[in-house]
Amino acid sequence: MAINKGKSKLNNLGFILLMAVVFFAAKYVGGIGGKALGESTAKRQLINEELLDVANFENKRAPFMIDKNIRLDMVKAMDRKMIYNVTLVNRVASEFNSGALNQMALMQKDNVCLLKDMESFFKAGVTFEYRYRGRMGGELFNLSISPEDCRTLS
Repeated sequence: MAINKGKSKLNNLGFILLMAVVFFAAKYVGGIGGKALGESTAKRQLINEELLDVANFENKRAPFMIDKNIRLDMVKAMDRKMIYNVTLVNRVASEFNSGALNQMALMQKDNVCLLKDMESFFKAGVTFEYRYRGRMGGELFNLSISPEDCRTLS
């Protein structure tokens, strides 16, 4: 994906490593979909408690480098939502053109939706939000991936 008219390309390895964090969370929560399907208050609370456990675990390690370009700063869990705050430590927001950012967001959405390890989260109604920032704190983009987004790709 081009940045500033093709001067460099984003490394997909960083995305893969970020997804490894999510996979670990999926394994840590273990069977969230099987335990917590349905809309009852108790089941919804169970989902949220398990997501909070994952966020707390990740935040004990945060901030940490996923690769040489990407740092996971914080994870937040709230009402069936996991929010990942991520910084691209070697880039500032002004280096990215909107076309490259849109392409990056679409690629990430497709990749997350197609991951088998994410199925139980989506079946349980969990939405993932990724908040990308540049090294100076400037917003790059926010991406929300809901179960409904992934149903269209299945």
